Amino acid sequence: IMSTKLKELRIKKGYSLDELAKLSGISVSYMNELEKGLKKNPSLDIVHKIAIALNQDIVDICYAILDK
Repeated sequence: IMSTKLKELRIKKGYSLDELAKLSGISVSYMNELEKGLKKNPSLDIVHKIAIALNQDIVDICYAILDK
C-alpha cells in the first residue's frame, strides 16, 4: 500500500507528519491524503519536494507514492 511506504520513509527519518509538511512546503492535509492513498497522482513538483525533505532519490519517493 502506498500510504504505508511513504509513512515508513517519513518515520524512518524521524519526522512527524507536520514536520515533513513544513520541510517540503506541502500542506499537512495534502500530505495526510498522500499517506492515506486519497491523493493518487501528485505532481512531479510535489514528489520532488518530498524527496528533498526526506533526502531520498525522487525515484524512491515515486515508488513509495505510486506503488499500489
